Amino acid sequence: MRSLIPATLLPLLCATAIAQAPGPQWNLLPTGGSEPPLRRENPGASNGTHMFVFGGITGNSGGSRVNDLWSFDGTTWTELITNGAAGSPPARSQAAVTWDFSRSKLIVFGGQDDTGGILAETWEWDAGTNVWTEITPTGGPSARRFTAMSYDPATTGLVMFGGLDNTNTHLNDTWLFLGGTTWVPMTTSVVPSTRRQHHIITRQDVGDALLFGGQ
Repeated sequence: MRSLIPATLLPLLCATAIAQAPGPQWNLLPTGGSEPPLRRENPGASNGTHMFVFGGITGNSGGSRVNDLWSFDGTTWTELITNGAAGSPPARSQAAVTWDFSRSKLIVFGGQDDTGGILAETWEWDAGTNVWTEITPTGGPSARRFTAMSYDPATTGLVMFGGLDNTNTHLNDTWLFLGGTTWVPMTTSVVPSTRRQHHIITRQDVGDALLFGGQ
């Protein structure tokens, strides 16, 4: 049997069907247990099963910097390390935070402390022991905040780019953190422009990392 729908109407009908089809959407999740206090300027990271949130500034304005560590499994928030706990990185905001998939560690670099100081520290958190360890490699990136860092499957290291240094200068240097011990400056044939507050994300299925946006 021949269709009775004029061919010129088919594209419009298809477009209407697509517009009305169910698609991706945001959902506000109910959570169990305690929840992290209100905060901002606190990057998060994921290991594929949990989201981790470290530090930031409390409240919507003013506030103070904290150094607590939380995890979220999609249902329940768990406070792993309390604010002010001994052995934690100093309280900070605007740090780079990412998961090192090759070593199963949470890595934190840089940020700004409560005195306004810009930091150049590298810390790692071990999920098995729930302990922070400061890493003090020779050399490494200069102090900075608003930088971005992510796991790079091609090198099994962490790639970090740009940020804002302690003179408020925008940067566009590239660094690779390898083996949990060594920062290596990278020279690339194409260099993105200087920027801060951008994002780098891992594409495990493709085997690379993508950089987007910034100021």
